[in-house]
Amino acid sequence: MYQRIRAIVFDFGKVLVKFDHMKTCAGLAKFSNLPAEEIYRIIFQEGLEKEYDSGKIDSVAFYDVVREKISASSDLRFTDFARIWGDIFTPNDEIEELIASIYPEIRKILLSNTNELHWEYIKKLSVIQDFLAEQALKELQS
Repeated sequence: MYQRIRAIVFDFGKVLVKFDHMKTCAGLAKFSNLPAEEIYRIIFQEGLEKEYDSGKIDSVAFYDVVREKISASSDLRFTDFARIWGDIFTPNDEIEELIASIYPEIRKILLSNTNELHWEYIKKLSVIQDFLAEQALKELQS
């Protein structure tokens, strides 16, 4: 018996978009005496980012801890940190083409374990705008 596909679930990171954490580390290195590789180790290998992504600490606390751990200069304001942290995403053109080819009656679901600061940048990306617009349209139709 034929079962029709009702939904497709997409992960955000490294599926819908590409990202590079080293871009964050290079940006933060401009405010620290540490090299980007050491900043990467501190944030991503020691579990600090996981604490933030899981909601154990909020954005301001994360900023404070990162500033302390990388011995950042006082010039690193929260707004600078948020921009450096969030501006790491690039489109994955191939997946955008694939998504556009999916029949409209098939529901597209987005899953992600992203954090608050990344979301501020993510929601501006065209692929996410398309997801949000489609969801809003489906809600209007129901």
